[in-house]
Amino acid sequence: MGFFSWRTADTDEPIMNRHTRHCRPVYLLLPDGSSAFEPAYDGYGVFDGIDAYQWLGEMNASAIGLDPATMTESEFRSLGLRLAFGDEPYPYPLKFSFSETARYDDLPASRDCPTQGYFAI
Repeated sequence: MGFFSWRTADTDEPIMNRHTRHCRPVYLLLPDGSSAFEPAYDGYGVFDGIDAYQWLGEMNASAIGLDPATMTESEFRSLGLRLAFGDEPYPYPLKFSFSETARYDDLPASRDCPTQGYFAI
């Protein structure tokens, strides 16, 4: 499995992982106004213990007509991947920022990082 990453929602900068000299702390923004602080992103989709794709599935399951009570962690993650790479609309996209004051509701969805958070900026 290779690295993967995103760009920040507010500044469109790549989230470089800890295996580069460009790594810096990042926040996974949450709709309730809080955030998950990740001091050194490892490159595999986990921010402060939260799997980004699993979170995406959990946040959007009921909005697209699924029953979250019947789903496993693996099913949530698969759903998150399907949503992230598909064309189906969903209300709660992933949003990241380097700013601790950034708020989920103020920003657009983060885009995928074509450099995978590792290769040339």
